Amino acid sequence: MAGGPSQARESFNERLFWNHEKERGGGRKLALRRVFFCAVAFSCLLFYGCAQTKESPASVEGSMLMGRVLINNMYRGRNGLLPVGLLAKDIQVEFHSEDSARIARGTTDEEGYFFVPNLAPGNYYLRSVAFEVVSVKKNDELRFLVRFVKARAEAKTVTYLGTLLVEVSKEGEFHFKELQEAEKARQRLLKVMAGTGWDACEFVSAPASAVIPPAGQLPGVKKDRPDSKRSPVKPPR
Repeated sequence: MAGGPSQARESFNERLFWNHEKERGGGRKLALRRVFFCAVAFSCLLFYGCAQTKESPASVEGSMLMGRVLINNMYRGRNGLLPVGLLAKDIQVEFHSEDSARIARGTTDEEGYFFVPNLAPGNYYLRSVAFEVVSVKKNDELRFLVRFVKARAEAKTVTYLGTLLVEVSKEGEFHFKELQEAEKARQRLLKVMAGTGWDACEFVSAPASAVIPPAGQLPGVKKDRPDSKRSPVKPPR
C-alpha cells in the first residue's frame, strides 16, 4: 500500500534536512554526530544544574554558618493572620559581615535549622529574624533585630551559632533565649548535607553571646491600658 500524505511530508522534510547538511559540507554521519554531541551537552547541563541544588562548597575556602531559630508565638498580629504556637519553618534570617559590606540570607527548615553556605571567612552577626504571613490584601509579620548573636566563619568550617528561642506574648512583648544544642545540630547537618562536602567539613560551635539577650515590644502594637475614669475595684474584705 502506498504511503499517505503524512509519510510523503516526512520524507520531504527529511530530504530537506539532509540536503541542508550536504550544503554545509557534511553528510549523514556528520549530521548525526552533531545531534549526538548536542544531546550529550544538554544532558551534562541538566546534570550540573541538579547537582548545584545540593549547595556544595563553591570553593575550598568556603565556610558555612548554621543555627536554629524557634518562635513561641502568642501574638496574632494586627490583622489576625499570625499562627499561635511554636513556629519553626520559613523563618527568615539575615546576616551582615562585621563591616556591613556583605549580606547573606537564609530560611529555616521544618525543624527551625538554617544553613548559610559559601561565605567568605570573617566575622558575622545575625542582623534580623522575621516571619511573615501574606494574604490577598493583608499581611502580618514578626520581625526582630538581633545583633547580639555573633560568630566567626572560618575556611572549610561549619560554624554553629546556637539555638535562638523568641518568646512572644499576646500583647506583642518579646524576649530572647539562647540555647546550646551542638550535638543535635551536628547530627542535623550530617543528615541534611549528606554527600555535599559540607558534612566532611570541620564542625565548630560558637560560644554563647556575652551580651544579655534583650527584650522589647513589637512596633505598632497597642497595649490595653486601664481606663482612668473608671472607679477602682475595691478588694473584697
